Amino acid sequence: MKRRKFFLLTATGAAIIAIPSWYYFHKKKNRDNTLLSNPDMLAQIWDEETLLNIGKKYYEENPEERSEKKLLKTLSKNISSFKPNLNEVIQEDYKSGRIIIVDGWFISVTEACQCALYYLKQTKS
Repeated sequence: MKRRKFFLLTATGAAIIAIPSWYYFHKKKNRDNTLLSNPDMLAQIWDEETLLNIGKKYYEENPEERSEKKLLKTLSKNISSFKPNLNEVIQEDYKSGRIIIVDGWFISVTEACQCALYYLKQTKS
């Protein structure tokens, strides 16, 4: 096998593996961000206006988390291989006392972050 053919085959093989892998992980990241920003559990009991109001209040009261990136980081760090489901993280928040009062409602910190992220995404549109 000539050197030129070897390099061509190696480069083609690397591209065949790298491009789909990049696409998969890039799309997965965007999909996960969408899941994190939708407070599904709270949406079952509250209307959109209440969710946005809670998100706005949490956003205003927590200046250290005033960006989409910081809110996503806060939500993502709580998800691990031990608690891969966001609902499990929320339940753990209640069990461990990670509860705050926002606009008169007692909610978990994770739910408050979700509402704030939801608020930011809705105001950008």
